[in-house]
Amino acid sequence: HDPDRFRKIMPIPADGAQLAIDWELPKDDDISLNKSSLHIRPTRTERRMAVLQGRSIAQPVVLILHGINNDAGFGYMRSLMRTFTNRGWIAAGMNFRGCGGIPLATPRGYNGAYTGDIRSVVQQITARFQNENIPLFLVGNSLGANLMTKYLGEEGLAGTLPPCVKGAISLGNPLTINSGNMKFVPSFALNLGVRKQMLLGRKQLRQMTSLSYQRAYRRALLSNTIGESDHITAPHMIRNETTWPFATKIGYESGDEYWNDASSYRYISHISVPLLQITAQDDFLVYNHSLSKLSHCLSNPNVMVVKTKCGGHLGWHEAPPDTGNVFGFGTSWADTATADFIDSILKLDTSESNHHPNHNPDEHDTNPIRSSNSVSSHADPPIRLEMKQKAALLQKAVSDGSKIRSRL
Repeated sequence: HDPDRFRKIMPIPADGAQLAIDWELPKDDDISLNKSSLHIRPTRTERRMAVLQGRSIAQPVVLILHGINNDAGFGYMRSLMRTFTNRGWIAAGMNFRGCGGIPLATPRGYNGAYTGDIRSVVQQITARFQNENIPLFLVGNSLGANLMTKYLGEEGLAGTLPPCVKGAISLGNPLTINSGNMKFVPSFALNLGVRKQMLLGRKQLRQMTSLSYQRAYRRALLSNTIGESDHITAPHMIRNETTWPFATKIGYESGDEYWNDASSYRYISHISVPLLQITAQDDFLVYNHSLSKLSHCLSNPNVMVVKTKCGGHLGWHEAPPDTGNVFGFGTSWADTATADFIDSILKLDTSESNHHPNHNPDEHDTNPIRSSNSVSSHADPPIRLEMKQKAALLQKAVSDGSKIRSRL
């Protein structure tokens, strides 16, 4: 049987927003359910309920975030999801606010800095895991990669990242956001998509009675570039504090303040789980920006940086001759590299468990904040020997077992 695809609406308690999560389950033989002694094949409904209700998820889950003006139905998202389900994992494509055909439920759309939605989705998904040994991985694309990196850095700084989150992959992450410095053509093109999203959500956006909000909305619809649009809408954007408890707020003083808050390079040194960052040298949208912040990535032993000679922005399509594909059609090399990285983490965690037979996985710190001054004490987190050793082992596992090195 082919993998099972379905959609579920997930509410966001912070402000009443609603997001669509597109799920894809592996084929019947790969999904784990509590079967009877008769081993009756579960129905499609039973398979879906095992993911959506209670503490029933027993497989690794990969949460995937899309780029600006996209949704979880785009080809690169579906290709990633199919790659993961082919390996027996559960894939979840997260649609941002107002994306994927789901209208806005509040007068606040998504932006490049607000991580509250990711935080809520991660919490709701991991609450369905049978135990905290079930791993969750995050994969971000373009703007989604920037948001994912910022989320991991915020949680790492506070020491509040859920223990189920075992690793992440960042594809085409600019690291620094400054729409005002973009060239006119790509800035104009991106802004067309932003204006389209505003028009689709006009019913909810017009619910705001504030005159300044309505003036900003009309001006943004007439803006030519995304930089101009950001400056206009920044005072009305949803945002969150970058320290625990990550309180939701509204508004920036300017576009420059928004861009500074959105730039994920400021948080990447605090990431506490393995992160693979892949960027193509011919990616005209993000490569130069990410290269300028390379030192921030290298300061953290958990971060592995991969630069490919080609691939464009979220491209990396290939058709290896050894697959017998004579027509040149193929999947993305990044799909395989991403899955190989996740597989390396899973094998590494299994190896560590085997070397620690007395370790009790149920013993963990239940306090979401490890100390009363955890935020300040993690401002410049110490790099422990154990972290360095794990990073070295992971790099060796990836270079030995994946195609990353052979494709550079």
